[in-house]
Amino acid sequence: MERPMEHITYTRLIPVRYQADVAVIGGGIAGVSAACVAAKTGASVLLLERFGITGGNMTVGGVCEFLFSQEV
Repeated sequence: MERPMEHITYTRLIPVRYQADVAVIGGGIAGVSAACVAAKTGASVLLLERFGITGGNMTVGGVCEFLFSQEV
């Protein structure tokens, strides 16, 4: 039986480690592009990616320069 949301209590607090104006979830080509545009406008950006490398299919597809692009 499903419990209504008003009866759920949280047992612990999760500490905030980073504060940013924009959080981008996913470091594929779209996520990296969104993070770059946000950073260029002056926003502080947190980019989260589950793998050890950004770029997604663009990187897998052999676009080597993607890894060595200019700093934002």
